[in-house]
Amino acid sequence: MTTKPATRPLRVLIVEDHFAVADSLRMFLENSGFEIVGMAGTLAAATALVERGGFDIAVLDIRLGSANIAPVADRVAADGVPIVFLTGYSEADILPEPLRGYPRLSKPCDPGVLAATLRRLIDPESSVS
Repeated sequence: MTTKPATRPLRVLIVEDHFAVADSLRMFLENSGFEIVGMAGTLAAATALVERGGFDIAVLDIRLGSANIAPVADRVAADGVPIVFLTGYSEADILPEPLRGYPRLSKPCDPGVLAATLRRLIDPESSVS
């Protein structure tokens, strides 16, 4: 009998400035089999976590207070890590052009849609939600 090797959970970085939203995302994603390896609510904290690395995918709020996430997202993208943006803003131009091709989900976001989007970005053949 051949057994399939165990796969590790996808490691997720969450950047969200509203603690209740970030904690809800954390709980849902952990319950869905993801590993949360970092959470940040400011650009400085997010930058430090990105520099540390160790995540497979990033869930980024577009606005942290009055700051735009673009500098952090640029670094994540440069490292080749997939990104999912979460936002309460509807303006298409809130992100610089090079970042507009990443998936963008509106808040409040259906957690199942978020989980499916994360899995699809890592494994396009995945149909698990």
